[in-house]
Amino acid sequence: MMQIILSICAVVLIFAVLSALFSKLDKKLRTKMYEEAKQAVAEIESLQAEIQQLRKQIGQAEKEKAEYIDNKMKAPDISDEECQKAIVDKLRQELDNKLKPAV
Repeated sequence: MMQIILSICAVVLIFAVLSALFSKLDKKLRTKMYEEAKQAVAEIESLQAEIQQLRKQIGQAEKEKAEYIDNKMKAPDISDEECQKAIVDKLRQELDNKLKPAV
């Protein structure tokens, strides 16, 4: 009779220890998964910022291209260098106008 009680207590103790170990392991895994997810979100946000910056650059390049084509159509006898200089001058003027209120 005593041996049966001791066997039952041993089995209960083994299950308690295994439960505690699995609980600890589960907590570690969840923490690790949370950290990895947090890192992935940070990487995604960084990539989204880069994409936004590239979209702005593409928009600016398209604007410059349209301006270049417009200038070429208005005055086809103007050389490419003169046209590019005119675009650069206009962009500098726009930048100066944007910076003046900030100063």
